[in-house]
Amino acid sequence: MEITGCQVIGSTFTSAVLERARITDSVFRGCDLSGTILRGASFVRVEFVGCRMLGVTIPDGSFHDVRVTDCQMKMAVLRMARGARIAFDRCDLREADFYAARIDGLRLFDCDLTGAEFSQAALAGARLHGSRFDELKGAAYLRGVVIDSAQIVPMALQMFYGMGVKVDDERDPSGRA
Repeated sequence: MEITGCQVIGSTFTSAVLERARITDSVFRGCDLSGTILRGASFVRVEFVGCRMLGVTIPDGSFHDVRVTDCQMKMAVLRMARGARIAFDRCDLREADFYAARIDGLRLFDCDLTGAEFSQAALAGARLHGSRFDELKGAAYLRGVVIDSAQIVPMALQMFYGMGVKVDDERDPSGRA
């Protein structure tokens, strides 16, 4: 399937299988792509606004100049995604899977990344400003990302957890002097 230069408004693609789809210079507004499988899809200059994309699966996807705004993407699978200049604004990405993703210029602004998977990802320079990232998996692979000052403690806790560091105020739990 190939979509070029289109405005797709309010369409439903629920559970569709669109392998190797090529989508260029298009906008998807208020669409439902929940459960859709887009294995090996290519997105160039594409925008998703206010879409429902629960469990969307886009493994091995290629993304260039893509913007995703106000979308519900809980449990989205973006395993081994590659590309440049992808921006997610105010998206629900809880439990999303970014395993082994290679993305230059990734922006995750004001997103909920609770429980997201980042193992083996290469996202140096990614900006996570305003995003929530409790219970991350593979937090150690977020080397080189940029966060804002309000995220220092939450990020530190994720890193400590990943390294097995425990915080315990009891100096000598055995009670020996």
